[in-house]
Amino acid sequence: QDMSDPLSALQLTPESAGYADKLVQLLRNLPVDAQLEALGHQLSRFQAGVDEESPERLQNLLNVFERVALRLGIEDEYGEWFVRTFTNTNDFGSGVDGAALKKCPCANCDEEEGSGCSEEGTYRCSICGLVKYCGSTCQKMHWVLHKKNCKESGLAAKTWRPSWVQENRPAAWQGPVDTSTLPKAIEGRYVWGTYPAVDLLRWRSASDFEAEVKELGKTRICLPASGDLRHLIKTINNLPEDYNLPLEIHVNDREPFVVARNWLILLLLFCKGDDALDSAIAVWYSSRLTLQQISAIQLLLLDEDVSADTTQTDKVKSKWTAGQSTLETHFVENNGDIEPLVYLSGMAVNEVTPEEAEKTRNNIMLHPKRKDYLHKFLLHLQPYHREAANRFRQEGMLLPFGALHAQHTAPNRFILHPAFGWMVPDSADPLQGWPLEEVFSFAESQKLPANDIYGNLFLYVRDQLEKFVSKLQQHSISISLYCEDAQDLVQRFYPPRSGNRPLWFDRIDASSLADNGSLGLKKTLELFSPLLSPANPTSTLITMFETWSDSEKSKNELADVAELEIKRRSGSGIDPRQAFNEMQQDGRMTPIVKLFDHYEAFCEYLEKEGAPETC
Repeated sequence: QDMSDPLSALQLTPESAGYADKLVQLLRNLPVDAQLEALGHQLSRFQAGVDEESPERLQNLLNVFERVALRLGIEDEYGEWFVRTFTNTNDFGSGVDGAALKKCPCANCDEEEGSGCSEEGTYRCSICGLVKYCGSTCQKMHWVLHKKNCKESGLAAKTWRPSWVQENRPAAWQGPVDTSTLPKAIEGRYVWGTYPAVDLLRWRSASDFEAEVKELGKTRICLPASGDLRHLIKTINNLPEDYNLPLEIHVNDREPFVVARNWLILLLLFCKGDDALDSAIAVWYSSRLTLQQISAIQLLLLDEDVSADTTQTDKVKSKWTAGQSTLETHFVENNGDIEPLVYLSGMAVNEVTPEEAEKTRNNIMLHPKRKDYLHKFLLHLQPYHREAANRFRQEGMLLPFGALHAQHTAPNRFILHPAFGWMVPDSADPLQGWPLEEVFSFAESQKLPANDIYGNLFLYVRDQLEKFVSKLQQHSISISLYCEDAQDLVQRFYPPRSGNRPLWFDRIDASSLADNGSLGLKKTLELFSPLLSPANPTSTLITMFETWSDSEKSKNELADVAELEIKRRSGSGIDPRQAFNEMQQDGRMTPIVKLFDHYEAFCEYLEKEGAPETC
């Protein structure tokens, strides 16, 4: 109030040329708290006069106060004050106007206008099976927009053909196309799962866990190369309702970027519970968030002391609770830095523009030279599944097809590496990480649009996260996060010659560490077998082999299986071997491969790698 008179006397407004200079002059010698209070007073005074329909004018107003704070040297304090003052702490939803997206929404929305119906969809479009409407009025209003994805969809047409067939040329993987110069996501950062989530315990009743661990008093699981969180969530959600022992889960990945993302998703679920389900999915799978979600996440990180100055590690919070459960970090300093904290803090303040974010994503997910590979993927899908898959690939938003996408304007800085940009390879897909039969069964039980496979995945994952939050409240679950090499983690749990008792586990999920491109089978068995609980006769080491090679014998047997299948499908009017060769060339082999049992060939591989001797 003291400074209003001189500013008013000069008839200055934030849009005046001398306003910022005069404001800095008046505030320069005041304490920081007084400066923030004065800036807040001025901002509130002039914001009321800015038309809400003029977002550019409002943004210019905010920019003036940001520049004043910068000149006063209080930009950090002002940023935190602004977030706390103007952010709704529960504004985590992905629906219209920030509402939680709990059900399939009415699809009557206009992406250009950024507006849409906020009602739940109850009537499915009978033509495409991609969307639902709250009633006939909204369906009729929306038809002029929807028909492009419905009746007029080129991808869903029976006449659709992949690019190389349309252009009468060899597919990219058949010709001498040089892909070495194409932009690629950094290898080894598995931010999305590459195979379906697994319940690591597989207990169906009290008798199962009582027979295995009741006498031990607790259950312990280790994921030394976790990748994302899908196995953790699936395992906890499948705990029997009458499970009543403590459960410890130790989750590690050597990549700080991956750990930082997992940390943030767990923080959202531990600290905000059901309110943060939409935001957790957006951080995990989408290319964009709403501005409100970004602000709410930034405020969460401030409140939970995980965006502190990384040189003051004693100020970094390391333990959180939700009901009976705890989340704890055990990060090792590297040259004075806690690397996951450095990454999470860097992502939180990464002011990448929407244009920059879209460019770095499109260079990988939509590069013209990778078009044939995208069409090879689309080729195996049902017609309207192709329409859903193409929209996800184009926009990168894991949402129901009929949901309003336009409000998601802020780049998902938590999927963008601060230095390298988009971190997901174009071969990755969210559907790879979850059991499809469960996704489809869930969609049917909820009467969701059958062909909206990505929207149904959104609601399925949302349901999984909601169950996860509930389990945290019901059970005593301890989740510990680490970020180190798997071999170093073993030394932490099984210290050699130290005299300390080892930390034994009932399940160890070694992911694909046993692949030849990683630790290899022999090394994996030698490292992790000693950590299996000797008191639990069914303690288990679980591995996944993704790069093992079929034997020549199995390849020949595969050709025989394909020949029989071609005969079954086509009758006697086609040469099976010719058809087999054509299917190999144009990418239609995948459904045939799925019919083949690789078990014998895999056993040969295990013997060749020395598994029996090592065991």
